[in-house]
Amino acid sequence: MKAYILKIELNDSDPLIFRKVVMPAGGTFHRLHETIMRVTNFSGRESELGGHLYRFDLKEENSFVTNDLTKIDEHRDFQNNLNYYEERLKQTEEKFLQFEKSFQEEMKKKALFPSKVKFDDYLEKYGEIEYLYDFGDSWTFCITLLEIVEDYYFGYPMLLDGEGDAPPENVGGMDMFYEFLEAYHDPSHENHDDALEFVKMNIFWPYNEDHMNSLLKRLKYRKTEWDKISHENYIVTKDIYYKVREQTTER
Repeated sequence: MKAYILKIELNDSDPLIFRKVVMPAGGTFHRLHETIMRVTNFSGRESELGGHLYRFDLKEENSFVTNDLTKIDEHRDFQNNLNYYEERLKQTEEKFLQFEKSFQEEMKKKALFPSKVKFDDYLEKYGEIEYLYDFGDSWTFCITLLEIVEDYYFGYPMLLDGEGDAPPENVGGMDMFYEFLEAYHDPSHENHDDALEFVKMNIFWPYNEDHMNSLLKRLKYRKTEWDKISHENYIVTKDIYYKVREQTTER
């Protein structure tokens, strides 16, 4: 089975927070988003009422993939009303002209819905994708293609390596995350109790490869090729990607 080994880096983290994963080919951008959620402390949900917005920027093709329906509608409206926007630009006052140009340039970009587009072609052609999660906290990631392999036989992504505890939801961005860490790990800190209360409502687990892989198993979007895997009654006994951690069936 064809698969991609990716490095996912959280921009502006110091020390660097990263994850190295292998993903079967044929996955959508929504699957890539779900994978990132499961190898960090993000849940993909702001609340029970709805999820955070996210966006994959495909700069080389002047397009992006997003769950922001407003942006998708704006692009559709722009394409359907080109004459109107051209005339609007001509009539814009000089002091607002640059803003209007930038606004229209953004609407020109092709906006695609995550579950409708696969990441294979762009990843293989350009090797790098920028990802923005939560337009409020603005977490930005760099996703880099490290290797294309043909000997991965599991139908779901797998975490291979990583470092650093990922931020929890709604912490407020990178600066606030480091302030949170300081308070969380120091019992004498004046905000220590607040930090403890915060994690009762927002997931904050230390980096744990076993736990994250148990979550990734639920993201099956290809059929596992058991005839190519060393196993006993569907218990993996040997594989270059899979680490035998527990005696449970995979099927």
